[in-house]
Amino acid sequence: GLILSLFKNKKGYLEFAYRMRSGHKKNIKVHMYQAYMKFGDMSLIVKAINHIDKNKTNNHIDNIQLSTLEEAYRRSLETKRKKRED
Repeated sequence: GLILSLFKNKKGYLEFAYRMRSGHKKNIKVHMYQAYMKFGDMSLIVKAINHIDKNKTNNHIDNIQLSTLEEAYRRSLETKRKKRED
């Protein structure tokens, strides 16, 4: 396969466009790829991956953690509340 480009999606997450050997193109979120590299197949089972520092563009492997959907939802509400307060 071949990585074609790196870009920020509508939600602010970094993605890369990847062309598979078959010729099909797929967009892959960088934090999802990093989680797979760090946690292996477990990252495919868990439905939520968090950026520990809440910075969507900080995809350093030490800034990625697995969580439940409930935890991820709670964190997103906290982040939105803090942005409104600022």
